[in-house]
Amino acid sequence: MALFDSKQATESGWAQVRDALQRFEGDVVGCKVGRWESTGFDPETGKPFPAQEFFEVKNKNIKVLNVSEELSMNVEGQEFTFRTNCSTSKSSFWVDNFLGAADALKVMLPQGITGKRVIWKKETREANNPRFNKTGFVLEAVLGDATAPLEDLDAEPEAVIPPPPTNGELTSEEMTGIVLELAKGKTEAQLQSAASVHPKLVGSPLLNLVRTGAVTSMLVADGKLVKVAGDGGEEVYQGK
Repeated sequence: MALFDSKQATESGWAQVRDALQRFEGDVVGCKVGRWESTGFDPETGKPFPAQEFFEVKNKNIKVLNVSEELSMNVEGQEFTFRTNCSTSKSSFWVDNFLGAADALKVMLPQGITGKRVIWKKETREANNPRFNKTGFVLEAVLGDATAPLEDLDAEPEAVIPPPPTNGELTSEEMTGIVLELAKGKTEAQLQSAASVHPKLVGSPLLNLVRTGAVTSMLVADGKLVKVAGDGGEEVYQGK
């Protein structure tokens, strides 16, 4: 049925999964601390605001335990990465909820979860103003050793050379231009969803390069894209 009311639009792909997934089990194959791109300048000093740190956890072989609604895609056995903003302040989600859950289980982070099979559950920290409520995953249990091998999340991706196009096929230059436009304002997961249904990318062998993240990595390295914090704190691409 055609949709005529924009308020009835729903999320799809990984965006919907992130919202609906409430509790899951997975192998933690890597953790890292990173920084979001600065999103503005201090009007008094003219310098960029300090970039906020985040803690990233990559899980593999996930098993869905609870959802708030039916997932738009099957993620059983796949990988799922999430980030939580760090803070040095008491009464923050990071200190009271994320670190608090680990403290309650007597688990030292990140060593106590890296290479382990764990259960994550979603929690919400309510603020005086509901606009500032914070929801994220916290540790529920450490089940044992993971079966998936560890990964270095700080390692640079290997350079990928696109194969030469054959007659009538999408060229690498055309593919790069399409990805550049698709990426703007989207997270990596949202870009992947859009690319997978783009009429010029569907059926092209170059789509595999997009799925590995090699194309967006190249565009970021070339300065054509930057990563910034979106309205919900997620990392989105922005053109330069």
